[in-house]
Amino acid sequence: MAIPLPELQRREEAVVVSTSTMKPSTPFGGFSEESEEKSPIMIFLLFHKAVRNELDALHQLALAFATGNSVDIQSLFKRYGFFRSIYKQHSVAEDEVIFPALDMRVKNVAKTYSLEHKGESNLFDHLFELLNSYMEDDESFPKELASRTGAIRTSISQHMAKEEEQV
Repeated sequence: MAIPLPELQRREEAVVVSTSTMKPSTPFGGFSEESEEKSPIMIFLLFHKAVRNELDALHQLALAFATGNSVDIQSLFKRYGFFRSIYKQHSVAEDEVIFPALDMRVKNVAKTYSLEHKGESNLFDHLFELLNSYMEDDESFPKELASRTGAIRTSISQHMAKEEEQV
């Protein structure tokens, strides 16, 4: 059902506001009130998708930098910092909420995933050691940045795929 709003008409064309429920399609089967009730894990999956997208973008920027393309290095550094912070909070939430619940179904999975989080944290530590040592005339820096970003991307992507399979 649509309700015309005459006060918003322009050139005798009515602007219409729909009162029906929209259910946009997503890669996870739609996002509506009904699916929210049936799938509380939707936010978990959507966050993983956002993480993958950001990892891909960071890796592409690092590769561009490594191949001599102009990259705003300060913005890139800030983006790495923001990503690390968000991912760290996500990992803490998984360790404290999701994995203990999952461990009731699949024994020892919480410990395994928590160890993987520690490994990912170490990869971030190595990346940030590199970022903190940046000097413009260091010819090896761009390639090392791309390599470390690729390692984080691979590790986190594999980790998330396993989590999604278990959940």
